[in-house]
Amino acid sequence: MVRVASDGSERFSWEMPGWFREASLSDDGDHLVVGFDGQDLLPRDYDRAETMLRFFERGRLIRAVRLDELVEHFWLLLPTVSHWCWGRCEGIDAEGRYTVVTLDGLPWHRERVHRFDVTTGQSVP
Repeated sequence: MVRVASDGSERFSWEMPGWFREASLSDDGDHLVVGFDGQDLLPRDYDRAETMLRFFERGRLIRAVRLDELVEHFWLLLPTVSHWCWGRCEGIDAEGRYTVVTLDGLPWHRERVHRFDVTTGQSVP
């Protein structure tokens, strides 16, 4: 992470290894949320303990969120030809919260919205 000052000068801030298909950087530049690499699709033989979200502060993992913390009603997930559609990572909203939508709401296939504080990885209303 490189910060650019108002005078145009650059200052190294932090870094971390890896490449991420689904990633969102907070406005403060210190917090990164990495979403599930399979995006909206789970393999047919998915593990309920699969890590779906990882919250980092300046490259240090502060919290991981598992699939079974997001999905309550697994029987409502949508089958595809080869996978299960579980929901989607929507990224950081206008209030600075990370938003995820799952497809296990009731009644029948209604979406459930989950929001997280990017600085702690904890669920928020």
